[in-house]
Amino acid sequence: MPKKYPEETARSIMTNEFPRVRHSATIGDVLDLLFKIFEKKDKVKEIETINYIYVVDEKDRLVGVLSIKEIFGTPRKTKIEEMMKKDLVKVRPLVDQERVVYLALKHNLKAIPVVDDQNRLLGIVPSDRLLEILNQEAAEDLLRISGTHPKKEIIDAPPARIARARLPWLFFGILGGVVAGSIIGIFRPTLESLMALALYIPVMMHSGGNIGNQSAVIFIRSLMIGNKRDLLKYFLKEIKTGLILGLSCALLLSLVGLIWQRSFILGLTLGFSIFFTMVLACAVGIFIPWLLNKLKMDPALGAGPFITAIEGVISLLIYFGFVSIMLKYLVV
Repeated sequence: MPKKYPEETARSIMTNEFPRVRHSATIGDVLDLLFKIFEKKDKVKEIETINYIYVVDEKDRLVGVLSIKEIFGTPRKTKIEEMMKKDLVKVRPLVDQERVVYLALKHNLKAIPVVDDQNRLLGIVPSDRLLEILNQEAAEDLLRISGTHPKKEIIDAPPARIARARLPWLFFGILGGVVAGSIIGIFRPTLESLMALALYIPVMMHSGGNIGNQSAVIFIRSLMIGNKRDLLKYFLKEIKTGLILGLSCALLLSLVGLIWQRSFILGLTLGFSIFFTMVLACAVGIFIPWLLNKLKMDPALGAGPFITAIEGVISLLIYFGFVSIMLKYLVV
């Protein structure tokens, strides 16, 4: 009985049907091999890809690769070793399939070889499977981040199953809304004294949620494809990005408050509020997926409704905090 390998790994999606030659072969040997393949129709069907010729030694260890387009027009007596590329992009059998696709896209490759610990060539992941996985992973990521079932099959599932998958995160969103509403209730006297403040509550909540989700999606994507980053360096980079985004939005909202409400102090308050909201949102957008990943949970579950609810509460606390300072120490 053939050995089974974990799903969604390089070993489970690779094929063993592809052209390979020994490192001692010549271009003539490669051409003869290709002609034999094309002469036998059944053999052509078995070979899943002929974009590359893979070169192995006597122990089947991968030593090089040659593109088909480099073969034609080259003298038949030319040694493969003289033309093959030795700096190879390859993966181990248990590497996640999303990482395989990432490497193929990054290096503009039509196939990725799979090797064992001794560098023996086990198979390759061909272009058609790379495209299939790319589509599959994109669909799963979107469903995870939206707080839905992580499998794309949910799209075609019965309404009851779809509702069951989506309902928990909607409940969490309602809970976040109730908490946000409680905060607004606490500051009701403040709002009654200056109704213009209520106009900007949606702006604060949505801005924090949006930038937090953007940071989370980028960070989660990096985790899923196996990018090893210096966390502190990445965190500081994202904070710098948040500073730029926050400053830009702060200037815009301050200008809106100044022109619409004709109040320099209100414009200043709005600017400071959204600036700190967006910077903190960037930090939260990274921290939550990182924490879930450390807890061995799917980091994508920390995005979407989860971060939106948390950021909504945080943005209101920051906003009303600055508003309280404005009303206490400044005159509008």
